Amino acid sequence: MFRLVATTFSGAEEVLSKELKALGAGEIKTLSRAVEFTGNTEIMYKANLFCRTAFRILKPFSTFKVNDEIELYKQCKEISWEELMTADDTFAIEAVSSHEKLNHTLYIAQKIKDAIADRFRAKSGKRPSVDLANPRYAIHAYVEKDKCTLSLDSSGGSLHKRGYRISATGAPLNEALAAGLILLSGWEGSTNFYDPMCGSGTFLIEAAMLALNIPSGMYRKGFGFQRWRNFEEELWNGILAKAKSGIKNSLDIKICGADISEGSVRAANINIKNAGLEKFISVEKKSFNDFMPQGESGMVMINPPYGGRLDASPLPATSTPSHRQAGPTPLQRRGELAMSSPREDIGLLYKEIGNHLKKNFTGHVTWILTANREAAKQIGLHSSKKIQVYNGPLECRFMKFELYSGSKKRNEPTE
Repeated sequence: MFRLVATTFSGAEEVLSKELKALGAGEIKTLSRAVEFTGNTEIMYKANLFCRTAFRILKPFSTFKVNDEIELYKQCKEISWEELMTADDTFAIEAVSSHEKLNHTLYIAQKIKDAIADRFRAKSGKRPSVDLANPRYAIHAYVEKDKCTLSLDSSGGSLHKRGYRISATGAPLNEALAAGLILLSGWEGSTNFYDPMCGSGTFLIEAAMLALNIPSGMYRKGFGFQRWRNFEEELWNGILAKAKSGIKNSLDIKICGADISEGSVRAANINIKNAGLEKFISVEKKSFNDFMPQGESGMVMINPPYGGRLDASPLPATSTPSHRQAGPTPLQRRGELAMSSPREDIGLLYKEIGNHLKKNFTGHVTWILTANREAAKQIGLHSSKKIQVYNGPLECRFMKFELYSGSKKRNEPTE
């Protein structure tokens, strides 16, 4: 057993902890945007393949105090790198830092590279080469306060890059974030799933993968640990074979999406086909107002425009329409909303979302992700739960709306 760290997005730490516990990880400790745990080689391999909310699975191998670049170089040169790699291997270094002085990540990476090269030259006259595209060993350096932790990146690139997305809209949702939001919602694949503003289809694909028990890493071409000299191929092949045998080949629910943008529908269908999920997911070109449920209950998940996000080519400044003018509603123009859209236009968009949900989705649970708190108030529904998450750099609210029939409160302003 050895120490490992799984990184994730803010708000998903508890979900990731549950994923790791289910895989057999021990001594689980929740951190900020990360989860620390212990595991063996098998658990490390499984974490990369199965953890839907993880970005990277890191294997720390050295921690030391550091105050400046001189000490960083000295400490790194004292590490027995020759026990990790040979002069014929390739490596790459990625740095993250919150250190007051050592805050230039490219400079940190350069100093560590110099230390590795100088140690090898002194011992053998040869040094390993840097390969940023496909290194045998990807090294992750994390500098916080006066401490530097060096880890091997067993993932070999962020795990949110599943491998199924080959076509994207202007602002595609991060795959790990989409999966995390679905897990946070509590949906487990037993009811219909809808995304009426589906963009390139990320929510739909992640929902189908969850419902069919398809591991999040199944579409990837490979992982970092497969390039390591101590890679246990037989162990990995066994894990992969068992994972494939657990995938379902049918669903008793419907997974449906729509988008007003023809380009988005085309991108979603390309990605769905690339994932081999076209018989489980249906997507059509349709406005939100025309999208209807196919049952009496289900899960609705929406990532609407925020008002500061470009969803398509912006309208000319001289022809940005007012919501007071006759013609298409904000929902019908959803794909045209851009940075220049008037504030009241976004507000009306959210109001129409709320009205359509109230009128046509009684009995369903809806979750909406938005960074626009003012616009969210226009939804006109009482949110029973709010979770703070980040979509890239944007602080967002993931809000739950339970659309009851009867005497339950259904039309209170969102706080």
